[in-house]
Amino acid sequence: MRESILQFMTPYQENKLLFACSGGVDSMVLFQILHKANFDIAVVHFNHKTRGEENKKDAALVNEVVINAGRVIHNIDIELHKKEGNFQEQARKQRYMAMEELCRKNAYEYIITAHHQDDQVETVIMNFSRGTDLWGLQGISSKRDNILRPMMHCTKDQIRYFAKQENVPFREDLSNQSLNYRRNILRNQILPQLDQAFPHIGSRILASQKNVSDAIAFLEAQNEVFKETYTSQEGPFYKISKQGFTHPSLIFYQLFLLLRVFDFNKVQCRDLSDNLYNIGKHYYSKNYELYIARKYLVINPKGIKNFMPLDLDSLPMNMRISPYFQLSTKEVHKIGPLTLDPHKIGFPLKCRIWEAGDKILLPGMEGKRKKLKSIFNEMGLSQNEKKHLPLLLDNKYNIIWIPGFRVSSTVLADKSSKKMVEIDCVGISA
Repeated sequence: MRESILQFMTPYQENKLLFACSGGVDSMVLFQILHKANFDIAVVHFNHKTRGEENKKDAALVNEVVINAGRVIHNIDIELHKKEGNFQEQARKQRYMAMEELCRKNAYEYIITAHHQDDQVETVIMNFSRGTDLWGLQGISSKRDNILRPMMHCTKDQIRYFAKQENVPFREDLSNQSLNYRRNILRNQILPQLDQAFPHIGSRILASQKNVSDAIAFLEAQNEVFKETYTSQEGPFYKISKQGFTHPSLIFYQLFLLLRVFDFNKVQCRDLSDNLYNIGKHYYSKNYELYIARKYLVINPKGIKNFMPLDLDSLPMNMRISPYFQLSTKEVHKIGPLTLDPHKIGFPLKCRIWEAGDKILLPGMEGKRKKLKSIFNEMGLSQNEKKHLPLLLDNKYNIIWIPGFRVSSTVLADKSSKKMVEIDCVGISA
């Protein structure tokens, strides 16, 4: 057991670590192993004040052992009212918040907890009973962000045996026997009965959990391929092509993997997978909004700033025209569908966003102007994209350029043009 823990911890020998120690057998065994291996650990002990003198005795033992070992210890009181929802979940959140704060103040790089294999079995069963998804069936990760759990391959029996052999002092938390908590009912009543009916049920559940973890790893690898093929970013707009959603059973997972970075939750992703072609429907997370367009899902930050009206006196030029776009021009020597002749342009140019009723004169239209709304629909733009797309107008307020898509026939370069320019609107980070 010691060898597997130290092998897991080898990459973190040079890091400054914060270790959560309750005084129970799991954390006291792990503390001794890490201490004797000379890892740079400080300890945090939490007193939830739920067991009176027993809490004080836990704290006294932890402080005595840690101080005698010459290590730093942080003692933190957490006081919650049991009527405030799930007490254990609230306490867990408070502990992690407090540890993150200690890390910020003391430059600890990783948090270490003493979760083990039996905790994993209990977590998978409890999540399964709640109707969880694949990620819930994955259980507790041995490493997640800055949290390390080096005992995930150790059983409770192995930990107790080590404590006995090495004379590790610890305290039993009698509240672990209380049937007021669901996890205790599972641990003390249900799992022993399951193990009688299905011998080695714990190892079988862990085998299934490993299969789920492998499936998630495969989905995440496939998601990287999907992103390369079907997603793009244009200024503030992150676009997902609907062409990538070819397998109905995978759509939810594809959406969740893509949208979790924008803080959209699983319920929203499930609803979105059922409404993928409900054009015009919006979804909102804390900082983003998602719009279902005809060909794309379009995500952008809330409250995008519009373009300030600009006057441009000459071409070529380069300038930032909004927090998200850079307008750039260059001279070219070959006529293309988006090449302008600056000698045909009436300066100064104006730059603004689309307004209802806007039209543009296009080649082959025999003098008739086409509504930009129709062009935008042909391009498959979302409402938000329409609202934030910059346009160039000449000094008579005629629209002469739609970025990357259309140039007015009045300013198109031709064989007689002595100078030719191409304009581009490049998306940039804010």
